Amino acid sequence: MKLTFKQNIRTKSGKVGDKSEIFVSRKNNTIACSRAYVYPRLTAHNTMTGNKMKSAALVYKMLSTGFISDLKRYAVAYNQQILPAKKVALNHFSVWIMAVCKYPNPLSDLNDIIDILGPSIGSWMNRGFLPRVNVTEPFQNQVGS
Repeated sequence: MKLTFKQNIRTKSGKVGDKSEIFVSRKNNTIACSRAYVYPRLTAHNTMTGNKMKSAALVYKMLSTGFISDLKRYAVAYNQQILPAKKVALNHFSVWIMAVCKYPNPLSDLNDIIDILGPSIGSWMNRGFLPRVNVTEPFQNQVGS
């Protein structure tokens, strides 16, 4: 692997064995080493979280366009009213994941969302799945309509 810097810093790179590479800066005689990526051990928690996120992404594709526009409006209101300064702003999919993660089990379809979380973002805020935000128009679009 070769590195290219924007400021034309001259470097050398080389492999030591199969696992690591060394980069030497000629300008200030410093050495930086990198190693091959080590995959973390898979645990039951990793598998459960992965299944939950896969099911959340599949159910997200079934949401109505009106509900997704409500998620976008909620994300804007959340970023303005609740998000601390110097934090990365949430988008509508992040709001979706934030609400789904508060429920411990994977969701399988839209009926699960309506039964557990509620049919609209307003009911999600009332049930504590999303923090309450102030908006000029209420969130009235339903999950699946």
